[in-house]
Amino acid sequence: MPEFELIDYNILEKIGEGSFSEVYRVKHKRTGDYYAAKKLTKVYMDSAEALQCSEIQVMKMLDYHPNVVSFVDILHDELNGNVTLIMELMDESLYDYIRGRKRCLSEKRVKGFLYQIVCGLNHLHRNGIFHRDIKPENILIKAPNKLKESELVQLADFGSICSVNQEPPYSAYISTRWYRPPECLLTSGYYGPKMDIWAVGCCFYEMLTLNPLFPGDNELDQLNLIHEVVGSPSPAVLAKFRHLNEMKYEFPKRKPIGFRNLVKLLSNYGVDVLNRTLAYAPETRISAAKLLQHLYFEDLCKRRSSSRLSCSMQSLDDVGDGSRARNGFQRKASKCPIRSTESLNQSMKSCSANTSVIVDSKPKLTVEMMKNRNLERMWGMNPGPGKKRLGLQIRPAHP
Repeated sequence: MPEFELIDYNILEKIGEGSFSEVYRVKHKRTGDYYAAKKLTKVYMDSAEALQCSEIQVMKMLDYHPNVVSFVDILHDELNGNVTLIMELMDESLYDYIRGRKRCLSEKRVKGFLYQIVCGLNHLHRNGIFHRDIKPENILIKAPNKLKESELVQLADFGSICSVNQEPPYSAYISTRWYRPPECLLTSGYYGPKMDIWAVGCCFYEMLTLNPLFPGDNELDQLNLIHEVVGSPSPAVLAKFRHLNEMKYEFPKRKPIGFRNLVKLLSNYGVDVLNRTLAYAPETRISAAKLLQHLYFEDLCKRRSSSRLSCSMQSLDDVGDGSRARNGFQRKASKCPIRSTESLNQSMKSCSANTSVIVDSKPKLTVEMMKNRNLERMWGMNPGPGKKRLGLQIRPAHP
């Protein structure tokens, strides 16, 4: 049993441990609901200092999103300085989900996971922060309650987050090496949100094959593995990195193996997603917002649009109940999904925008408010009562 106590919660068992935290399964004494309690190892002398914790800072900046983990309670032990974050209890990490499997996941299931990961990541990026440590261990999965539902996927562990408003260089040694992009390996801290996209591409490959894509033993080995797959950088690309690092790298010329040869059964659009997320130069790498428009997710976008309409019509009955009104805005037509070069040449499909849905002829929300609203309601996941992020007030851990 753990050697600490929490007000309102019974601590049941330890379910995880990392370099900076321990995670326990807890039960609320009054409601009987189960949660995950993340106890941070760093000591915070008072509540004001605890509010500066990076994970709490993230929650202050973000509205609720189904694909980003959120806290329901924050507890501070004034005696020993420990901060404990209470959050929704998920079943396992993506790493545990795929570890030890003998058969690969279906592409349909992987695509569903990937879509939710990118939805969560886009929510972070459009709010001006990037994760910096996307990997299977930091992606959580919850099994569906009903047979026809899909697993819920959430991004977690915001101990390494960074604001896009900060000026580089950032911390040079960040992220887990296997998911670290070339700009992190070739420069002294000159990178940005596109590093998360590279990591997502690595996770996509790992979900498809059950094996890590670039398991380098050190940084030079990491670059060597990257060059084996995507090819060595051209002199022009390498020159963009050279002025950002005191070291001068010289690499032998290598032709890319190509993801089609690595994942032979993957669909053409899936291969294109790998190519776009794992582009060597960050400026040519796709953004999270553009990735959501890719034709690879066309079928999932239709399901999301359908669930949005359902939620919007239902929300007409919620006006005046004390919660934030979810009506009063006009859905904009979605942009044309991105097509791969191959699909353009073959003219495989045509793109048409979704029809706008007018919920209320008298909008009550400003454009700025609309911009900050959560419009990523997919799979019919409406937060509902009690699911929205609570006020970030730290409570004492003991009565």
